[in-house]
Amino acid sequence: MKDSGLLLAEENGTRVLLRKVSRCGHICYHGQLYFVTKALAGQHLQIHVTSQQLVIKAEIPVYKAYPLRK
Repeated sequence: MKDSGLLLAEENGTRVLLRKVSRCGHICYHGQLYFVTKALAGQHLQIHVTSQQLVIKAEIPVYKAYPLRK
């Protein structure tokens, strides 16, 4: 799997990158796969990387309308 992504920022030892979630629900960082969820397949997520951990941030707007039943 290709490890590519956009560096959004780098501050205080934390790198903020953009990664796309694969069809299987994974993101790739430095050749390692990390499972997020298949529900976000195709979405771009921010990952925050420090020397100790990788944190995935996702903000998912949800809009769904249902007809009222009588």
